[in-house]
Amino acid sequence: MQEPSGAMLSIAGLVHASPPSAATGQTLYGPPNTSATLASAGAFALGAKVFGARAGLASYANALKIRAERAWNWAVANPNVLFKNNDPAYNSQGLGAGQQETDDYGRLGHKIAAAIYLYQLTGKAVYNSVIDAQYRNTHLFEYWNYVSPFEAALQQALMHHASLPGATPATAAALRAAYVSGMDGTDHWSAMSARTDPYLAHLQVYTWGSNAIKSHEGNNFAALAQYGLGTRSAAANLNAAAHYLHYLHGVNPLGKVYLSNMGALGATNSVDQFYHTWFAHGSAKWDSVKDSTYGPPPGFLVGGPNPGYHWENGCPAVHPLCGTQSPTPPTGQPPQKSYVDFNDSWPLNSWEVTENSNGYQSAYIRLLSRFVS
Repeated sequence: MQEPSGAMLSIAGLVHASPPSAATGQTLYGPPNTSATLASAGAFALGAKVFGARAGLASYANALKIRAERAWNWAVANPNVLFKNNDPAYNSQGLGAGQQETDDYGRLGHKIAAAIYLYQLTGKAVYNSVIDAQYRNTHLFEYWNYVSPFEAALQQALMHHASLPGATPATAAALRAAYVSGMDGTDHWSAMSARTDPYLAHLQVYTWGSNAIKSHEGNNFAALAQYGLGTRSAAANLNAAAHYLHYLHGVNPLGKVYLSNMGALGATNSVDQFYHTWFAHGSAKWDSVKDSTYGPPPGFLVGGPNPGYHWENGCPAVHPLCGTQSPTPPTGQPPQKSYVDFNDSWPLNSWEVTENSNGYQSAYIRLLSRFVS
């Protein structure tokens, strides 16, 4: 996906089948863009740091370092190259899922995160200077020290930077103070202390991918413990983080373990099926746990309750598969109950509730890792 110049291709539109090895069509690619290149620069740099600490992987780590700096240099020289998939203006309808391009603020976030991981890896002043010049333009400062689980990747990178021994002291101090102030605010420790949520896993809003946002919020509390921030003990902050993990493991209104096919590991009510072209509706081998040979693989986190779920516009007239009314649940329920195990494709669009993604999974695993030795 990286060109010799350092630019990263923006997207790969994969052909799907069940199983994936049965796919025979073309894979289509989007051209390079700045946002993908900056995001990849950060990922390569972090990978180089992690793998460089592992025996026998020094060569691989060095190759990632070269890729990271090459990507950074291209992005700095080409700061506004855009490509929108699924967009008629770019002749890209049907390429990939959703819209992967971001906006000016999104590119800034990718650039700051990349600079953080490149500075950690190389110690070069050029990367630290970018952080010092730009950190106050993030929402952590622009929104009056507001910590958001919807910006977890950038905020966690900023907190990581504040912990690095080479970080500019004034920058590190400002980052720590803003984060502590934000976590003491309305949707975090104040909500936890007031027991705003009966399951002690408060979110301000439930939306598509709410389980990932729960994971991010748990990680927000865990960061306080990790970096020794605030006036509360590490144990208190980790206890708050644990409530979000408990929610995903069944302490929720449905008593649902939001991981797939966990019956063999002791769960009495885990996810039976989820939206995926491999583990698809009607598959004799991989549909639901109850009605297929294997069911989906164990341990995948689904998107979770989504009160914004909506069947295809035009249903029920658009297609007989709509049925006569929108499925209830997920419709017609309170936010935390706006969920049901189903994996129907268009026009019922179960992906709005039960899709899985690497982003969801990595957020959950990061939270889980705080409690597993």
